Amino acid sequence: MHTSTKHQTRWLIGILVGVFCLFLVNVAQAAEFASDDMYHLEAGEVVPDDLYVAGNRIYIDGTVEGDLVAAGGVIEITGLVEGDVIAAGSSIRISGEVQDDARIAGAGITINGTIADDLFASAGGSSDFSIPGVDQQMIQGFHLEDNAQINGEAFIFGGRGIIGGTIDENLHAFMNQITLNTQVAGNAELAGNQIDVQDATRIAGTLRYQSAYQSDIPANSADEVIFTNTAETTSFDPVIATLNWLWHTLLILVGFALLGSMVLRFAPNLLTKPVQAINTHPVSTGLSGLLASVGFIFIPIVSIFLVFLMVLFGGWFPGTVLGLFLFTALALLWFLSPLITGMWLGQKLRSISGKYDFAALLAGILLVALLAQLPLVGWVIYLISFIFAIGAVIRARTMSPSSTTTPATT
Repeated sequence: MHTSTKHQTRWLIGILVGVFCLFLVNVAQAAEFASDDMYHLEAGEVVPDDLYVAGNRIYIDGTVEGDLVAAGGVIEITGLVEGDVIAAGSSIRISGEVQDDARIAGAGITINGTIADDLFASAGGSSDFSIPGVDQQMIQGFHLEDNAQINGEAFIFGGRGIIGGTIDENLHAFMNQITLNTQVAGNAELAGNQIDVQDATRIAGTLRYQSAYQSDIPANSADEVIFTNTAETTSFDPVIATLNWLWHTLLILVGFALLGSMVLRFAPNLLTKPVQAINTHPVSTGLSGLLASVGFIFIPIVSIFLVFLMVLFGGWFPGTVLGLFLFTALALLWFLSPLITGMWLGQKLRSISGKYDFAALLAGILLVALLAQLPLVGWVIYLISFIFAIGAVIRARTMSPSSTTTPATT
């Protein structure tokens, strides 16, 4: 069970990193980059190198002699790609031939062609919908059709999937709903809420599946079938629970301690000025942070609107970058707030006036970390820390230099 979870996490991280790297590459001269235009590599045309392309509709009917990196609304590959395929879009269909790995992520994925090596896929699984700007109904989920051929291993993640075709090595599928009707030359590892194994399924090795419900597995579908009931709960061990809590708290403390030491060494004003603002005007600092925090409630709404406008007028790439930036900025403000409030609390605990040292920071962070782990009220403690940290940053920027000067130590 533990090994299976490690494998799931490792490959999921690999897919996410691969898709994220897609948006960081430069667009090659052979590509056209337009969010509302169609890119079409017609049959008989050849791109003698890697091809990077982004657009609302992307059709690859010709030959790409290198890797294909594509991002858009609809992506259809009916031609030949001699390298890897890395693609992210709303609807992705591969009915041609990929002579290396395929790493794809989309709401709807359909494969009825050939992948000469490994397949890494992440698909959706909710209601079907029409793609904006494209006169096409998009069927969500992952579909490996009966005539599809995967010559390597298949790693499939998502909401729902229908897995047919032939897989020459191992199959790993982690989805909410799985319908299996495939030929697997190796082993199959499945995890999902609903798993349906069809009569035509043939697995040469072992079928391992994890679910809250045991499925009716047809006879002769696999040499061996191993079922793990995820609904079974283990008995509560207070010693192990306490050790896990202590380890988790220790990791938080060590992480913040390392980060705080770097800030104090290379950019001490980022902490000392906000802490001085809390010491000088604690009430107004708290009110400023409260008002700013209320304003943050509207940031997700504004962010979604801005990303929509950016995609509409600027394209998928700048819209995605803007969304990642706004989300990351808000997450960092929340995550790093204990550095400021922790140092302020540490100063109070140690009764040190005007001395911003590492020991005070460590003591304050330990207190915040311990309080944040309390059941039910821990998130309230963290929210208060966030409010005061935001208020302190605002007050520090509006205070005069003389009022934020660190008092001399004696």
